Amino acid sequence: VDPCLLPEEFSVVLFPNSGTASPWSRTSFAKFTKDFILISEFSEQVGPQPLLTIPDDPKVCGTFDLNYFSLRIMSVDYQASFVGHPPGCGYPKLNFVEDSKVVLGDSKEGAFAYVHHLTLYDLEARGFVRPFCMAYISADENKIMQQFLELSSDFSKASECLKTGNRKAFANELENKLKDLEYTRTVLHKETELQKQANGCYSTQAIEKANELANVEKSIYEHKDLLKQITSYPNRKIKDPEFLPYESDNPTNPTDIDQDPACSDSNPEDQSEDPSCTRRPSYTPQLIKAKSAKCFDKRLKTLEELCDLYFFNQTM
Repeated sequence: VDPCLLPEEFSVVLFPNSGTASPWSRTSFAKFTKDFILISEFSEQVGPQPLLTIPDDPKVCGTFDLNYFSLRIMSVDYQASFVGHPPGCGYPKLNFVEDSKVVLGDSKEGAFAYVHHLTLYDLEARGFVRPFCMAYISADENKIMQQFLELSSDFSKASECLKTGNRKAFANELENKLKDLEYTRTVLHKETELQKQANGCYSTQAIEKANELANVEKSIYEHKDLLKQITSYPNRKIKDPEFLPYESDNPTNPTDIDQDPACSDSNPEDQSEDPSCTRRPSYTPQLIKAKSAKCFDKRLKTLEELCDLYFFNQTM
């Protein structure tokens, strides 16, 4: 046996010639037929998951593994956003982080993607944050690299539109929660006084009501601070015409689109002209359990529920 010959068990099997594709072509093993957009979320309940594709056609995605790719693009926290109680602060703080943009390649799926990470806010989510990701997926690496600036610009506009609608919806939700808490405070205050009159100031029932009332007071303070943070967000990008999510009929007040109270205090004629300032139905306060703002345990909202409807439709 010639010692210079490669043993048969180490030989490489040649790629079969199909006559239509080069074995070195990256697009020859792509599992989808044409480019598409994937929107994914890192859910605190189930982990990374795909939400929707554009176009919404299974034939476009082919056998492309949306779950695997969502796991791949959502496994790293490119934004490293922090929302919680900073040292020395007794109430939550929102951190308005910038979007992150990366290009990823996946040899397993034969795919290359422009990936755009963003964060939306949800009162019922852990830390109030919901990480999302929009990805433009193609089998052509050169296309992604050559059109990176265009993709970045277009996805940034879509992201800004989603985030504007989310801040508006988040502020509305905070206002409704404050109404619930203030109504609950009124009811508890009356119940506390009745307990004092019936059983004395130091009775077990009176002390329990007083503690419950204190928790509601704390929760009101937290919610008011969150509302102040979300409505005072610096609209430096929204003031830039390149980032306006719609053609505003009232260009003198561009910040109004981010603050629902501004819509309610403005001229009614202006409201009818501005499609984002739709009149909300009246809200009836409800009696709720005294909980801190960071402890609400409810189902997570869908992407559509997280945003003001007008801005969600504009994004889509």
